[in-house]
Amino acid sequence: MNKSISFSNQESLNEKSLYEALEYLIGLGLQCPLNGVVQYQCGAMHNRLGLEQEAIVYYEKAIELGLPQHLQEEAVNKLRSCIQNGKQLKIE
Repeated sequence: MNKSISFSNQESLNEKSLYEALEYLIGLGLQCPLNGVVQYQCGAMHNRLGLEQEAIVYYEKAIELGLPQHLQEEAVNKLRSCIQNGKQLKIE
């Protein structure tokens, strides 16, 4: 990730903050590889930034590790959505 990019407007500042949060979550995921909630949050942040294909690995790992019921259902639904969107991109 290129940290030398300058952000000049509010929309870009929000995007910058999201990418900083993503970097933090990835680091936390590396420190806590067996924590399903952390893996889910990594997937969710990738997804929010439009990085759906990258999110898939995190959602799969979170589901495998186990999550509280409400997150388990969300992770499964988001994983399905990412996979489906990826298939649509390949067709187009």
